[in-house]
Amino acid sequence: MNWEKIDINSNTVKSLQGRYGVSSLLASLLVRRNITDPDDIKFFLENDSRYLHNPFLFKDMEDVVDRVHVAIDEGEKILIFGDKDVDGVTSTVILYEALETLGLDVIWRVTVGDNGYGLSTETVEEAYKNNISLIFTVDCGITNFESINMAKDMGMDVIILDHHNQRPGELPKALSIINPKLDDSTYPFSGLAACGVVSKVLWALSFSFLDTLYKSNICFLDITESNGVVEITASKLYNLLSISRVSVNLDCSLEDKERLVNFLQGEQILIYNEGSLSNILKDFFGSGYNINLLNIMPEIQRVLPGVGGRPLGDLLEKSKMKLYSPNGFTQMDLIENLFITYVERRYSEKFTMFTDSLDLVALGTVADMMPVKDENRILIKKGLKLLRSSKREGLQALLLKQNLLGKNITSKDISWVIAPVINSAGRMKKANMAVELLICKDRDMKHKLTLDVLAVNKERRELSDSLWLSCFTQLNESFEEFNNKIVFAYHDDMIKGITGIIAAKALSVFSVPGIVLARDGEFVVGSIRSRGELNIGTLMVNCGSMILEWGGHKSAAGFRLKYSDMPKLKALLKKEIKKEGIIDKVNRNNKSVKVDASIPNSYLNPGIIDIYDTFEPFGDGNPQLTLTTKGVKIIDINFMGKGEKKHLKMLLEIGEQRWPGIFWNAAELVGTEFTKDDVVNIAYRVERNFYGGNETLQLIILDIIT
Repeated sequence: MNWEKIDINSNTVKSLQGRYGVSSLLASLLVRRNITDPDDIKFFLENDSRYLHNPFLFKDMEDVVDRVHVAIDEGEKILIFGDKDVDGVTSTVILYEALETLGLDVIWRVTVGDNGYGLSTETVEEAYKNNISLIFTVDCGITNFESINMAKDMGMDVIILDHHNQRPGELPKALSIINPKLDDSTYPFSGLAACGVVSKVLWALSFSFLDTLYKSNICFLDITESNGVVEITASKLYNLLSISRVSVNLDCSLEDKERLVNFLQGEQILIYNEGSLSNILKDFFGSGYNINLLNIMPEIQRVLPGVGGRPLGDLLEKSKMKLYSPNGFTQMDLIENLFITYVERRYSEKFTMFTDSLDLVALGTVADMMPVKDENRILIKKGLKLLRSSKREGLQALLLKQNLLGKNITSKDISWVIAPVINSAGRMKKANMAVELLICKDRDMKHKLTLDVLAVNKERRELSDSLWLSCFTQLNESFEEFNNKIVFAYHDDMIKGITGIIAAKALSVFSVPGIVLARDGEFVVGSIRSRGELNIGTLMVNCGSMILEWGGHKSAAGFRLKYSDMPKLKALLKKEIKKEGIIDKVNRNNKSVKVDASIPNSYLNPGIIDIYDTFEPFGDGNPQLTLTTKGVKIIDINFMGKGEKKHLKMLLEIGEQRWPGIFWNAAELVGTEFTKDDVVNIAYRVERNFYGGNETLQLIILDIIT
């Protein structure tokens, strides 16, 4: 196995050290992972929700909020329809609980049984019969043209809350669409899961109940002096978004003065620390101009005691916002940000609908393998903290059964322990069971639902193992058939909910994208899993009308076509994968470890976990840190495992410390590659281990070189 460590620029490392006050190791790790842009770095060094993007950056957000208020005023009946996976289930639960809290008459549905992906025409007809006037689709909808257009024709409004790719140039006839992946999206981050999108709606709804702020202009005025030049700056916030700004010099022209007057006309003007501002403005505008000034400094200092009585210049110099703003951060930027922070702190109790949802946002975001960067990092971090002390009865019961209750839950626990169980309900056509578990408030019912979901997960595992064995020969033969670029399988016994699992396992085993299909009456449905080397969107578009519907991401997608068209699909795939830009070349034999840092054995100590905590949560786009250390002595080796003992439990001497280590599937290497008392070099990861209520650190060994 090759150890690959990218060379980095020492000057860049020193620059990050000096600018952000971090250790040389942390700075080196950031540089090696190409995390050098201030806008990226802040999401690794900061956890404050103030760094989250404003939901009103979605161009339809205000329309969605206003439509919900109409529904409240009119006592309308609402349907929420969600997808069957963890993201769809958590999105459904988050929105259902929020709308119910607002007093709305709301019901939910998720994909169950043999129903296809997304909102169906049958569900729309049922909604119409039940006097539904507003439908929310969550984690689906962006490709459900027929059903959404049908709902519109029947007089129902549809709001799509989704994160899947739209069809090129096409959108359903929904009232509003909140989706960061729209071609014309104005939102700065496209990597939100659907549950993250829903949480943004909850924040915006919460803000809308602040009557004096929602849909109101907030106007600020400030004066600065630099090199003898006095500048007057006015700015406006709308829904806490900076929308416009005017700056003029004190000795400006009459035209510029009029421009400023028009900007301020009729506004309540907020200032920070009145001082000599009133006299300067009176001289500037003339005694006949009445300026309505309100000094917000005392109120901001009351709510944000850390601000104290320090002057703006001092606050500006030490502002973290300035630290992460390489293109400039002015005194007016500071005033705006102080006010926004003030609002979020002063009215924090108004946003509990949003903050209480973050445990499920973390669950859905990690489970859906969304990129663990940008604001997803803060959403997941806050969600994990909430998850550790969850107040949801059903989730508590599930965590208890999985020995996670009270534990320091990580993104790995979600991926490997919690998410598969919740996902299994949808895969086995019973996604409603997962929703019922998460919304359950009955202490007796939560135990039954937990046992039911765990039983379904066991059934899913057994079925997956059986179907994998049935498909393996076909997958293996298809590897050569498709020129070693993809693997493909169809099996008569395959179940729709299992195709994604088999495709993902095929990707892992064959190291090329996997496509697996299942029969669905006169149709077949398929799942694609990739590490990003397959351009799924272009491939689906190039298949033309043969693909009846599809949706997904860069690494995962689902699609549907007629059973009779399956031979045509195989033939077309063989042609498509030969085209440039469809699939990148994959080197299956290049087994390597990407090293983040080499740690001298005298420097490795338990404090290393602090570095891991900085990079946690790990996940898509942010894999676990891999370290190497030389001169490690193997003190002891024990074999472990159920049945055949294929794994190793080791005790390692590194410098003056002794570390427990786990080396998976490495039993056969003992006596041939290394043995007890050898001094070796190791590649590893550091993890927390919980046993008997105690937390210790251990090394997960990836490779050993003698």
